[in-house]
Amino acid sequence: MSIALMEFTEKPISSLANSPDLGLMKCIESVLSLAPKEDESNSKLITLLRELDSSPEKKRDLKMFLKYHFINLGLTLMMDPKGAQKGLEFIQCVVEILKGFGKRTNALELLCNSLVTCSVRGDEEVGTASRLVSMRCLGFSDEEIISTLMKSTADSIELPANLYHNAGCVCHARAYEDSFDEPDEGLLCQAEEMLKKAVDLQPDSACHHVELSMFLYRNDRFEEAITSAKQGIEESRSSEELEDIGYDKSEETTLDGNLGYHVQHNDVIQAPALVFAYYVLVTCLVELDRKDEALPLMESYKTACCDPRKTNRINRFFIFFIENCQEHSFHRGILLIA
Repeated sequence: MSIALMEFTEKPISSLANSPDLGLMKCIESVLSLAPKEDESNSKLITLLRELDSSPEKKRDLKMFLKYHFINLGLTLMMDPKGAQKGLEFIQCVVEILKGFGKRTNALELLCNSLVTCSVRGDEEVGTASRLVSMRCLGFSDEEIISTLMKSTADSIELPANLYHNAGCVCHARAYEDSFDEPDEGLLCQAEEMLKKAVDLQPDSACHHVELSMFLYRNDRFEEAITSAKQGIEESRSSEELEDIGYDKSEETTLDGNLGYHVQHNDVIQAPALVFAYYVLVTCLVELDRKDEALPLMESYKTACCDPRKTNRINRFFIFFIENCQEHSFHRGILLIA
């Protein structure tokens, strides 16, 4: 399909005329179907083709029009690693079109630029992270991706670190999606790789350490989880402002006790990494039957919930915990705030 579409950008009229059973037109329609309805893409395409027939200068307009749709289709396909290869072919179409304009580029640069653009716009994190997962599945090395992302963001390491953090979360959630018994080990390995990559890239960020600790805790690696949680606490102590971590229903399998209950009833919790760090630390100590070490941490846990460095926005998570932190008990090896 991508070869046919590239030929179309060079000789649109003859390509359509010689396309058996209008197969090429169906390809084009599949690309155009991703455009917003108000764009009236089919009408615009026909207009451009008619103008091109009488005015060769319109060829650039046609290429730009198709480029927009090719990259949208490619990025959409890369939301799922199963469609990543086909998505990359459409991205490559855009690369070839850009080369025709004298712009030197490659598919990796184009993909990384799209990730940067999505992040700047504040687009949905899961979609952006899924594209990063697909890029790795296609064989782009972490070093290549990180280097290209840094070039796109004036050598800033923050964006690559956050992308790997989010991609690790996506893989972790997906690992438990299709199985009630055993998680997908391949996805768990990917999740761990990317969460550790985030820690390596930005070791002074508490949220990366805490996210890794949540992953290790969820997968019964309690001693390792304790180490990561302690590192998250240390980084939080030296930070002027507490970093937030968000959890919603897609990640509720990583939570237990009242945290899980709160997620189910409120859709999302947004809390400083320090709160989750103490949560992991205490629950892992309980799992290891080290309750004597866990109990003294309760005061630190409650203090973290009221830390003045947290953001000022109203947070139902804190209201829920502060109102229910007066007593505590242990149940099924998990700390519950009664």
